Amino acid sequence: MAEPFENAEAKASPSNIMDLFSPEARPRFSMAVFLLAMQQFCGIDGVMYAGIGLNGDTFLVSGILSIVICAVSIPGTIWADSWGRRANTIFGGLGMAGAMFIIGALYAADVVHATGPARWIVIVVIYIFTVIYCVSWGIVMKIYAAEIQPQQTRASATSIAHGANWLTNFTVALITPILLASSRYGAYFLFGGCTLLTAAICWFWMPETRGRTLSEIQRAFHANTSSDLESSGKSIKKTPQTGSGVLVQEEEETKQEKNQT
Repeated sequence: MAEPFENAEAKASPSNIMDLFSPEARPRFSMAVFLLAMQQFCGIDGVMYAGIGLNGDTFLVSGILSIVICAVSIPGTIWADSWGRRANTIFGGLGMAGAMFIIGALYAADVVHATGPARWIVIVVIYIFTVIYCVSWGIVMKIYAAEIQPQQTRASATSIAHGANWLTNFTVALITPILLASSRYGAYFLFGGCTLLTAAICWFWMPETRGRTLSEIQRAFHANTSSDLESSGKSIKKTPQTGSGVLVQEEEETKQEKNQT
């Protein structure tokens, strides 16, 4: 038998733009916009467009990377549904942030020159960064942004989220040459910091959605923390089947017990 939340969403009338800011849709809409915006601030397009300051190595970085992205994205897309969205996003972000910090530290130490091993270390780490991106953020974030939305607002929410993605893409393309002109290592630290911040936020506020129904996803977003519920006189109990949060009106149960006594 279908669950109440699913029935309500299936029978919902077409939405208008203001429905995105309803209590039900707003947390999921905000998460989708945040994730697809921060997807670009990990620095992937800075690497693709400018090679992040590797003068003379544009083909090695931007040209061959395009082939690597295509080759890695195919198996990544095939296996995406067998990986958890939350773990993939968090650990992928940590891996990419680590890669950016390593390269930034090498440039800050002024050991990267036209020749020498440090230059090749930077190139190899950029390839590692790109592979991690292709099997994590490059795939999972767009899947997650769509599947967390209520049916009524899914089209509007994902459209605006993808618009935010393109806007930040434009911003990264615009600011990367400016950053490189002022501080080459600063660009790496900026992108690494944005990626680490995103991973931290996802650790606290990104529920897992793999294998969950729409109603379970809704409860996960509206019952993220027990502290929020305690402030409104509610608590979370875990269902044995899915482990998703279920709201229990403890106040009503207490009143019923008092009436019986």
